[in-house]
Amino acid sequence: MASQNNNSQERIRSGEPRVCTICGDVLESSRALRNHRRYCTVEQEDVEMADGGETQIHSSFPLDNDRIAAEDDTVNANDLPEYSDNFEMDLDINISIDNSTATEDDIVSDDDQESINSNNPVENEFDLSNVQYKTKGVFQEDTHDPAWVYDYRSMQDIGPNSYNTSELISMELYDLVNEYTIPREAYRKLVRLMNTMIRDTEKLARESNPKILNGPEVERLMRNQSTLTAHQYDVCPNGCMLFHLNDESASCDHCYGQRFDNSNKPLSTMKIMSLGDIISGLLANPITRQDLEYRHNYDNREEDELSSKIADVFDGEVYKSLKDRQMFRNTYDQCIAIYNDGFVTDKRGSRLFTIIHVILFNQAPNKRYKDENMLQIAILPGPKKPASFNSFVSVILAEIQSLSTYGMIVKTPDNQTIRSKVHCLIFGGDTLGVYDWSLAAYHSSVLGCRFCYCRGIHPDNQSHGMYFVDSDAELRTLEDYVEADPNKGYHGRSLITQLSTFAGPTTYVYDELHGLARGVSAELFEMLTVDLSSSNNKFYYTYPNGDFEVENYPFFISKSKLKEIGEGIEKTRQYIPAAFDGSFQNIIHKIRGTRAVDYLDIALYIIPTLFVPELRDPQAKNAILKLVRGMMLSLQWEYTTATLNELNSCFAYFHRYCKRKISRCQLSVSVFRPVQHQLVHIAWIISKMGPIVAYGTRSQERCIGKFSSMITGKVRTNVQASNLIETVAIRNHLKRTFNVNDFLQGIRPNSYSENSYINHPSNLTSAQLWEPIEEINLSASDLSDRFQNVPISKIKRAINKFYCRLFSVQQLDQNASPILNFTVAGRALVESSVIASKRYCDKIREYRRANHYIMFTSNYRNISNQQVPCWFVGSVLFFFKHEYCGVTYFLAFVETMKQHRTDTYDKSIPVVRMNRPVEQQLLSSVNRVIDPKYAVIAVDDIDLQVGLVQSLSNELEFSVIGNYHVFNENISRNAGSIANL
Repeated sequence: MASQNNNSQERIRSGEPRVCTICGDVLESSRALRNHRRYCTVEQEDVEMADGGETQIHSSFPLDNDRIAAEDDTVNANDLPEYSDNFEMDLDINISIDNSTATEDDIVSDDDQESINSNNPVENEFDLSNVQYKTKGVFQEDTHDPAWVYDYRSMQDIGPNSYNTSELISMELYDLVNEYTIPREAYRKLVRLMNTMIRDTEKLARESNPKILNGPEVERLMRNQSTLTAHQYDVCPNGCMLFHLNDESASCDHCYGQRFDNSNKPLSTMKIMSLGDIISGLLANPITRQDLEYRHNYDNREEDELSSKIADVFDGEVYKSLKDRQMFRNTYDQCIAIYNDGFVTDKRGSRLFTIIHVILFNQAPNKRYKDENMLQIAILPGPKKPASFNSFVSVILAEIQSLSTYGMIVKTPDNQTIRSKVHCLIFGGDTLGVYDWSLAAYHSSVLGCRFCYCRGIHPDNQSHGMYFVDSDAELRTLEDYVEADPNKGYHGRSLITQLSTFAGPTTYVYDELHGLARGVSAELFEMLTVDLSSSNNKFYYTYPNGDFEVENYPFFISKSKLKEIGEGIEKTRQYIPAAFDGSFQNIIHKIRGTRAVDYLDIALYIIPTLFVPELRDPQAKNAILKLVRGMMLSLQWEYTTATLNELNSCFAYFHRYCKRKISRCQLSVSVFRPVQHQLVHIAWIISKMGPIVAYGTRSQERCIGKFSSMITGKVRTNVQASNLIETVAIRNHLKRTFNVNDFLQGIRPNSYSENSYINHPSNLTSAQLWEPIEEINLSASDLSDRFQNVPISKIKRAINKFYCRLFSVQQLDQNASPILNFTVAGRALVESSVIASKRYCDKIREYRRANHYIMFTSNYRNISNQQVPCWFVGSVLFFFKHEYCGVTYFLAFVETMKQHRTDTYDKSIPVVRMNRPVEQQLLSSVNRVIDPKYAVIAVDDIDLQVGLVQSLSNELEFSVIGNYHVFNENISRNAGSIANL
């Protein structure tokens, strides 16, 4: 171990004087500089990364250095409730490579926490049973069976016949304008152009005064045809609070702004959608009603379909316990999740909006996350975080409580009477969004975990930051949240505790996007790239004199090697399928603009294959690999008890390793950020609530991106945002009812037809062959001719070998030799993946990504005459349908890799070696040219589509990765040999 007196400046960075690059102040040590920069960077307008990794900060005004010097070393936590923690999946996440800037996980001192408790009181005066709200339903005060009644007996069926052709065209154009954020002026020009084009159209000529409607007219048209409307509530002009229906206050309780103008009209209002209105409308329509039967059908599966697997929220212990309490008895009882998250629409963040988002779990997973099937209930007006968040959401929660207790009766146009209750199972959002719901355990406080009572500690020999090392702390309970003891970190009793579905801490679920992707993945990347910047020292152990222990830091990779890894990521991108979420760009060279999903893909696929081999300590390699495997296991859709146990053991292994290094003064406790600590609870949360991917915030972030682009106003943007809630809800309601595209083929022709794919004629496989489809006859061709640059003789040989393996014979009957007459397809649908062939990629000239690499299984007979399955990796040259002895087969012609094995340090990472192209072999004058190896396989033998990560030391060697796929812990024994094909 290096001593604290080590004079090597390259390995131990001591407390020598530092100069602030922002204001020019000279600080006595790097630690003082780090604290100083917190104030230099909080008022910057733009941070740009220069080529050399320096941070260029452009300030809008000169800094007052005397004032800064007088400031305290901690961050004022009074500003925390106004902070927006919006890490949008589809938007750029701008962060600085200079990690000396404090993050939200790093700094909130004990004094800061006290200021949160004292200066930000939370209103608890709202009794949901007494909160009034607006809805179209009428409460039936029946002493025996009280309920909310929604009468739709007089409602006309809404469908394509409710609109004429020109109105349908206008709605389709309206969708296009919103989808591509076309400016209003361009919209008007498009309308004039289309009116000119259709003037003499025969179909429209039969209508009276045909014309294309403008946006506001389309909105009025849809609003007039729809029974769905938003409800207006008075709000504070400054966005502090919402005035309840029975609140006669004339001013805001927080900013004392006036509620009414001189004519007694409210100065500011906002629109909120009623959940009862939306869900009752879905139940009234027979088309949308059928989609809401998924939960009931899932609960009543056949006995042979039931298993001990956890595959949805309905397999969690919380849902099952609610069923035991006689909830979810009716076919159409609804299970929902509700989220909140803040977002801004410009780079300056001039106005902060907060969206309230709802997911209907009663819809199947392949439908529930589509934009038109999710509900946006409200957008809080801003311009900053509301002083009384509870006043806004209390009207929504009051309706949920009433619908959960009394339910609704829906009288449909087809004379059915449907009973339904609405139960909210989950409350989620980003880090600060969940805090707004729970009012417990602000993530950087002493008791900073909302799931347990782990006490945070400061880093070694430092007085700032809060980190959570304890993995075995006592869990919080439902009773704790109800009591809301301030001594246990609660900032008030949450309104959620008044709901009958409240289940304690697991109600506030773990979010994989902000927790694993933006949290753990980004932290792991920082831990492995400490050498990129001299200021990135937060993970080093700090000695009492301020020196850092670098020599024995376990995750050190040199800067030169990191740059080589960054270049390797760029080279790898061409071998990665488009199905992967990440961009696979050189994150070492340019970290700005890195999204949450980019960090996640770097952690899951690049760190195990490119970063880990460069670590010096084998135990450090194992620790990182265990962490990554645990993260991958956390992102699955199906779990067994064994899977959950393995997930727990993976995270425990990494945490034990880090604790050992901390005890040896080789690592700082700052690795145990709140997001790192929460990993110990993931398996428990999954067992309680189901897979975390089922209730993540990716769908919410996608909706935020949509609304951010639609809010284009420069003044009164809060009014536009509020109006959008209503218009989007109405349009989505109509989309669920009928598809305009089905009746306007000329606008958006279907992307495929019955001739676009081939189903197996005997249904022997569920796979489909997709276009382009061609009939190929090679029987009359010379065997030396080529098809897809492969000699026909080798195609014939590969087909013969396939049937020999299939029928377990040494050779085929000469009278039944396969003919070279088949139907070639460019793509294939296997399970839920669309796999392209090399032939298809060449046809469309797609060379940026590789969608044609697959992993497949093929059997061979060993010396004991036993069938042994082996895995192989190859590139699909083309798919084809072939007939042999009267039976049709769906096959793939594959160029296989030369060698198959696993990595030396991890038996769960497949490694393959490509054959060098023949042209390159000839140019290099090799003694013997090695031809490619071809094989024919059944499409059903394809296990998954894979990507390849190119080795830094050998351009022909690749690690194999699957999109969120977890390989078995040891697949080396089943690595295939091309001799067996």
